[in-house]
Amino acid sequence: MKGRDLLILIIILLILIIPIRLKYKDGGTVEYKAVLYKVIKWNRMIEFGEYKTGTEVILFPNNFHPIDYYDDVRPLRIAVYNENKKDEYVIGNTGSYTWSKEVDGKWLHVTADAIDPVSMDYEKVLEVLSNSKIYTMNLSNVTKIYLYEGHKTAWYEGLMPLSYKVIFDESDGSLLLPNITSGDYIVQIDIEDGDNTAWYSFKISVKEKN
Repeated sequence: MKGRDLLILIIILLILIIPIRLKYKDGGTVEYKAVLYKVIKWNRMIEFGEYKTGTEVILFPNNFHPIDYYDDVRPLRIAVYNENKKDEYVIGNTGSYTWSKEVDGKWLHVTADAIDPVSMDYEKVLEVLSNSKIYTMNLSNVTKIYLYEGHKTAWYEGLMPLSYKVIFDESDGSLLLPNITSGDYIVQIDIEDGDNTAWYSFKISVKEKN
């Protein structure tokens, strides 16, 4: 191989493997883009203080999509606020869902299954008053709301939703709780956005109004 040919080969290899560095204003994600590969160092703030972190390597020919293509396909998380203490909130658990999104002209689809809401673990419990409003963020397209007693009993052991109704007002994202006795309850909320479906759940500790 002649010296000129070797130089051209080296230049081509450098073009193929030397990346361009991009930093995003999403919390600090850094992307290294080259012709033959892409490396993403995630540090993306998602919702309510949650971050997506870690390093992802994508090889040719799947390395030419925009960064959102490689992000998670899932519903938004929801937060639920106490009527009297709006600076205190709980994050709803995300249950089973079927979710799709379009990025770069392609549809991405994910289906996830979860255990029933009563058997889930809940890191925080929201203290609320009976027959009062609580407020949500990121919640819309509600189709059904279920209320369960908050003890650890799974559906297959015979637990059924209570007959009380929880009313959702989409204009302000509020949930009007029914007049129920003191105790722990679990709220399950089903949503449907086009072909996307999901449910959320969270735990409340109810006190009766004086």
